[in-house]
Amino acid sequence: MNDNSKRDRNKEKRKSLVSIVKKISAYFSIFSLGVICGLYIFFPKDLVKNLLNKSGNIYVDDVKLLFPPGIALQSLDLKMNGKEIRFDQVSISPSLFSLFTLLSGEIPFYIKIKTHLSSVKAELSFLKSSGSFVPSKVKSEGVVDLKDVSQFIDVVAKGLIRYSIEISGFEKGVTAVSGKVNLYTEKMTLEIVNSAKLGSFFEGELSLGKTKVEALINQGFLRFLNFKSEGGDVEGVISGTVRFERSLQNSQLDLTVELKTKIINIPKQKFRIRGTLSSPQIS
Repeated sequence: MNDNSKRDRNKEKRKSLVSIVKKISAYFSIFSLGVICGLYIFFPKDLVKNLLNKSGNIYVDDVKLLFPPGIALQSLDLKMNGKEIRFDQVSISPSLFSLFTLLSGEIPFYIKIKTHLSSVKAELSFLKSSGSFVPSKVKSEGVVDLKDVSQFIDVVAKGLIRYSIEISGFEKGVTAVSGKVNLYTEKMTLEIVNSAKLGSFFEGELSLGKTKVEALINQGFLRFLNFKSEGGDVEGVISGTVRFERSLQNSQLDLTVELKTKIINIPKQKFRIRGTLSSPQIS
């Protein structure tokens, strides 16, 4: 009889505990929904817009709040070094599980960038280190129109680049990163318009045809598994490694290049590139 009473009491305790948990979950859900609704109703988009436009290097036409919680900047003009690029939309939002991952010291963010010609999405993760959050890994893929890139260089570029990258370990420094890089372009042309400034003997349009790049990064060493360009005015294959240094300009090169060009009538050339990014040595 006593055993039955104990079992009954235990059942009642479990039911009571389950009921409490359900109530807490319901209250939390209602509270969260209220906060989200409040954000959407009272979001100070004009204030955010004015703060962004105040810098003079950024102009945003409109600011919107996204669901799940995030922010979208509509028609953003960015000025860099006297040049300007327009983004149709730039959106930034944390992961739905950010509150849980924050407990482990990590915050993931999702970024989407669209221009009239390009579309890019990325996932960035930040780790807590020495009281602050530092970048730890990046995963990104998309299509980039070279017309968007050529606005910032003295080369007029045409064509689409499809890419995917996944790199981690930034919190330990660039010499410890690991990951992979894939890049492909169906047809790419470059028009060199300022050969003297670029130190180039050639001025005019240059076709690179199809280009494919596959590379692995392991503890700061980038190794080209496949780097090939064919079907254009310049064809070639690049193999070898790049060892990243804390100062990227001092990264060590050990590359072998096989190059053939239709621009001038010379045999296929094969040479090595050593030294650093800032001071390469060709032999």
